Amino acid sequence: MVFFSLRAVQYVGETCRYLLHQPVRKEEKEHKVRLATGNGLRKEVWEDFMKRFGVSQVVEFYGATESNANLCNCENKVGAIGFGTMIIPSAYPVFLVKTDLETGEVLRDPKTGLCQVCEPGEVGQMVGYVKVNSAVRGFAGYINRKESSKKVLRNVKKHGDMAFLSGDWQCIYV
Repeated sequence: MVFFSLRAVQYVGETCRYLLHQPVRKEEKEHKVRLATGNGLRKEVWEDFMKRFGVSQVVEFYGATESNANLCNCENKVGAIGFGTMIIPSAYPVFLVKTDLETGEVLRDPKTGLCQVCEPGEVGQMVGYVKVNSAVRGFAGYINRKESSKKVLRNVKKHGDMAFLSGDWQCIYV
């Protein structure tokens, strides 16, 4: 990092925590890195990592190769993996649905049969609206059709709509 005068690095998973468990060295801040980007940085590691290694900004993101739903935290908000727009939700239709944390089953309104959308502070499963034949909002699926069907949630906010089911639980903070 020092030799190449890097300004940014990418981390994966627990890399930052592993680095913090290494003995302190005087060379730790002799680099020019100001930005670290990646996913899986735990909230309890975040600030210690920035302080010890002199990194001024962390950009944490969430995504999966097959997913149409991803998030990015460009605001340096410790512990956050991104944000969903509350102003124009149709512009970026990614949100959380209430899910039974024991069974993983999506909870539905008993009267309408539609999904229960999480309010700020509630834990839920992240979903992204599926727009058929869209390169960005679509879901092409897997080779195994049965597995593909498990990832598509139907009748989400209205009857007939579809969303990609991430399989990951998140929490919305305002």
